[in-house]
Amino acid sequence: REVKNLVEAPHSDEIISAGFAGAYLWDVETGMHTNHLAAEFFYNFAVGYSPDGSQAAVAGNAIIILHDTETWDRIDTFDDHSDTVQLLAFIEDGTRLVSYGDDDQLIFWDVTTGLAVNTTPMEEEIRDMLYLPQEDLLILASKEGSLIFLDATTKEVVYSISSPEYSYRKIIISADQRRIIALSTHNDLSAELILWEIPQP
Repeated sequence: REVKNLVEAPHSDEIISAGFAGAYLWDVETGMHTNHLAAEFFYNFAVGYSPDGSQAAVAGNAIIILHDTETWDRIDTFDDHSDTVQLLAFIEDGTRLVSYGDDDQLIFWDVTTGLAVNTTPMEEEIRDMLYLPQEDLLILASKEGSLIFLDATTKEVVYSISSPEYSYRKIIISADQRRIIALSTHNDLSAELILWEIPQP
């Protein structure tokens, strides 16, 4: 069944896959899955590791479960979303988490307390997001063709790039963190890659 997300552990030979068949932990060397995470949920779309690899967050339906990656015990549960969580990412040093769901809410969490510290309604459907730690920027890519740059501390929009001719599906950052490569898909099933320079302050 379709895999929606795949993340690699920062300091080990493990990956987590998430999709319609659930979330699984895999050993890269053997190619075998070693754990079924959040198994009570029918599907898992969003998953992420903390920067030091000590924690992993897995979203099942509208709930996010935080795991200790040494024991894979559950540490906490975040449940302020009212619909399926599609995206999540650890930000800063791993003490904060941000998630986006089909309820069109962007929620910032304090990982140490498990509490939502900020909820921002989004006017566009967010398809992907990534975090730039050096600038403390969260970049959001929307179905409607916007790249939105948020200050991850103040939650304010620093700048945005609107291109209605595009419909973003995925974004990645270049090695020097100065360019964004965005995948745009279209109704005729065609796709294209767009290269953007990140505006400098």
